[in-house]
Amino acid sequence: MEYIFYKKDIKQIWDLKGSLRNRLASTKSSSNLNQDGSIYPSSVLLDENYLQDIWRNQIYLLPHSKTLLSQAIINDSNFLANQGIMDYSLLAGISRGQEDEVIVGIVDYMRTFTLDKKVESLVKTALPMSNLPTVISPEQYRKRFYERIDGYFAIAPDQWTSG
Repeated sequence: MEYIFYKKDIKQIWDLKGSLRNRLASTKSSSNLNQDGSIYPSSVLLDENYLQDIWRNQIYLLPHSKTLLSQAIINDSNFLANQGIMDYSLLAGISRGQEDEVIVGIVDYMRTFTLDKKVESLVKTALPMSNLPTVISPEQYRKRFYERIDGYFAIAPDQWTSG
């Protein structure tokens, strides 16, 4: 993580998987709060926290930046799925400066979709009381990851899009 944010003054970090299952980090602990009540930047928040945060303060990307990010996520997630890898995250941080900067990188413990994971997925899918399985194939993971993460970042309005 320190290499992604090397020499950057980061004000917030999110670990994004494109899933909402168990993806809310507690911000209630006083150890996570600055004196002014804001969340301490080393507290890594998750997908649900991110969605709550952008409800109040949307993160916008310039059109070219959004295109580059989308293409990088497509390329990287295709590569990882082709290697049978799943369970990765997009680590996103906002740096302080004259203009806030969004810094991202794909990280996390990347595990392969082995026979035991395939069996776990099949069993959990077959159970009548279960929701979606917690373990999904690399291709399903790639698709969910791209679609959700792409939706997390909006294109900045310009003279052509604002009314």
